Amino acid sequence: MTGAANDPYYEEHRKMLAGELYRGSDPYLIQLRMERRRNIRALAEARDDTQEFPKAIRNLLGSVGDDNAIIE
Repeated sequence: MTGAANDPYYEEHRKMLAGELYRGSDPYLIQLRMERRRNIRALAEARDDTQEFPKAIRNLLGSVGDDNAIIE
């Protein structure tokens, strides 16, 4: 959402993050949900793969710090 503070495309997302009432059928929010579902599916599929699991965690959360230790 960087640089989009006044962009109406992100207005429902801004409302959601602010704890205000928002329209869940907003196209941008639908896109975000679809992306997160794909990330969660990838995480579930990588559960037993020591190489792919940390990548899947980072894709879902954005970052997990510099340490390679991940607590399940």
